[in-house]
Amino acid sequence: LTGVQKIVSGMYYTCALLADGTVRCWGRNSFGQLGNGSYSNANAPVTPTGLTGAISIAVSNSHTCAALASGGVKCWGYNLYGKLGDGTQTTRTTPVSVLGVTDVIDVAVGYYHTCALSGDGTVRCWGGNERGQLGDGTLTNRLSPTPVPGITATSLGAGVDFTCVRTSGGTAYCWGDNFDGQLGANNYPFSFVPMSVLP
Repeated sequence: LTGVQKIVSGMYYTCALLADGTVRCWGRNSFGQLGNGSYSNANAPVTPTGLTGAISIAVSNSHTCAALASGGVKCWGYNLYGKLGDGTQTTRTTPVSVLGVTDVIDVAVGYYHTCALSGDGTVRCWGGNERGQLGDGTLTNRLSPTPVPGITATSLGAGVDFTCVRTSGGTAYCWGDNFDGQLGANNYPFSFVPMSVLP
């Protein structure tokens, strides 16, 4: 495989972003996370169906998302709690468009949630929210993108049930599960709003 710009690995599978904006994935495909319309594992790279113009990719244990040059996002794989962002909980073996996002520059995925960063610094998250990992001040699952209030970010990352961002001033904020201290903000069990990481 040549022309690789970025490579990301999830649980039992890997995806690569190529210079021409296409994506290739390989490995376990039990939830359709390879995006080629099947549930068959792949020992060599396969191409997610109809996906072009990708600028960033993210993978987890069972779903995959790509930010597109058009500003949209497409996701595929297991859709428990609506983590594909298409307004349903239907598992998809090929990429589907995330609702209501038009200026995304990066995307991050956890086990049961997804977050996207827009060019203006807005962060939107969707999917499972039982530990506050969507950062919207609730524990309500969301089938489509919901803004994280009070945050203007320049980069983002997601773990199993938590999310972190960097702001333009260089400050780190995190929210979600904190059982092992992954929020870096004292010994709270979880936070459903962004908390500044301690110095």
